[in-house]
Amino acid sequence: THQTIDSAAPIETKAEPATTTAIIDTTTNKPDTTVKVDTPVNITAPVANSSNGSFNIVLRNYNNADAADKALKKFKTYGHKMVVIKIDSINYQLAMPFSTPLSDTTRARDSLKRFFGGRPFVRL
Repeated sequence: THQTIDSAAPIETKAEPATTTAIIDTTTNKPDTTVKVDTPVNITAPVANSSNGSFNIVLRNYNNADAADKALKKFKTYGHKMVVIKIDSINYQLAMPFSTPLSDTTRARDSLKRFFGGRPFVRL
C-alpha cells in the first residue's frame, strides 16, 4: 500500500506556446485642441487675508430683544465676551466675537459647539 517514487524515471514537461502582448504608447504627443487667446485676461478673486481678520460665531438666535439681552447678561456673568447682533426689527443673534485669522473659523466654531452645544455658525 506504499507508493515509491523512482528518481530514475523520466519526467515529462510540456512546453507552453510563447505569447506576446502589444504595448500601446499613450505618451505620444497629440495635437493641442484648446483655443488660444491672444489678449491677456485678468481675473481677480477676493482673497481672504489669513493673517488677520474678525468674525463672530453665532451661538443662539432670538426673536425679541429682551430674550437676547437676558442671555447676554447671563453669559457675561460667566465671564464670556458676547455681543448681540440685531438682524432686523424682530431677529437677534447672540454671538462671540473673534479677532483671529480667518483660517481659524472652523476650529473656533467646533470648540464652541463642544462647549455650548447647539449649532453655532460663522458670521463675517
